[in-house]
Amino acid sequence: MTQRSFELQFAGGADVQLLEARLVDRVSGTTRITVRGKTAGAFRNAGTFQWTSAVRGLCILLAKAKMIELRGCERNAAHIMGFQGSLAASLDYAITKQPVWIRDMFGTDANGNTLAQRLISRTNPNRKRPGPVILGLNERAVSPLDIGIVWNGRSVETVEALKTLLLNLGDTEQAEVSEQTLKGCVEKIAA
Repeated sequence: MTQRSFELQFAGGADVQLLEARLVDRVSGTTRITVRGKTAGAFRNAGTFQWTSAVRGLCILLAKAKMIELRGCERNAAHIMGFQGSLAASLDYAITKQPVWIRDMFGTDANGNTLAQRLISRTNPNRKRPGPVILGLNERAVSPLDIGIVWNGRSVETVEALKTLLLNLGDTEQAEVSEQTLKGCVEKIAA
């Protein structure tokens, strides 16, 4: 078991959006709650976030990690990638620039750096060399088994439901990546 768990609460149909995120640190016993909006409203002491491409990228990354885990596939297979203007590039930029929402959602270390840098692994951060940025879940920090997804009040625990969620979140790569991953799973199971 890892030190942290993440729960995402979504609402909507074809226009699904994140309403709330909870990050639980089992070591310190703290729970970080962030809610969508400019203010926390009824959620006293909660952080806030806006529904941006960076937040969408984070949601897609976590949902992919959960889906791949449910399929019993290779660990660290879930990732998002892209060039300038992509969801991956937006999330990468947010991790680098550390806006208030990412500090609210992930917390910070003693030096004031967001813990998102520990939970999300990046290849080619800030696209300093040619090629896309690639972001993946650091499974030593958060296991896909410890990602909870709730959509319209119901727990999402099947691959099919996660595929639908990913498509409704606008994950245009989901089908291609899922088929590649599924092929690897079938080969692994057959061996």
